[in-house]
Amino acid sequence: MADTTESPTEAPEAVQEAPDAPAEAPEPGKAGREAAKYRTQLRETEAERDTLRETVSALRREQAEAALDKTLAKPDSFWLTGATVDDYIDDTGNLDRSRLVADAQSAVNKQGLASFKRFAGHADQGARPVEKSGGTTWQDVLGG
Repeated sequence: MADTTESPTEAPEAVQEAPDAPAEAPEPGKAGREAAKYRTQLRETEAERDTLRETVSALRREQAEAALDKTLAKPDSFWLTGATVDDYIDDTGNLDRSRLVADAQSAVNKQGLASFKRFAGHADQGARPVEKSGGTTWQDVLGG
């Protein structure tokens, strides 16, 4: 007896994928337009908030460095200690100057930051008038 069962020699047909066609979005109704308007306003408000946050952060840093001006030779070097401005903002959102200056003084003592040094000389250490030695002067030369 001969085997009459046929073995499939061809692979089953691949499932054909649907062509990529842009999905037709229905025209947005009033609710869709209003939602889009609110999303746009939200994005604009978030961008403005981020800009203001960066501005406040920069102003706080300037204020902190101004407070460190009489403690450190280079006030911006204080941030190399790993401290951030936010570490010195109190519960009311203001800069805690006394704690900041105390930590800066501690950084001078422990970490070797350069402290602010006042000018130790005198303000009149510039050019001094030369005392007359009795020699020829311009007045003698010009006949005066």
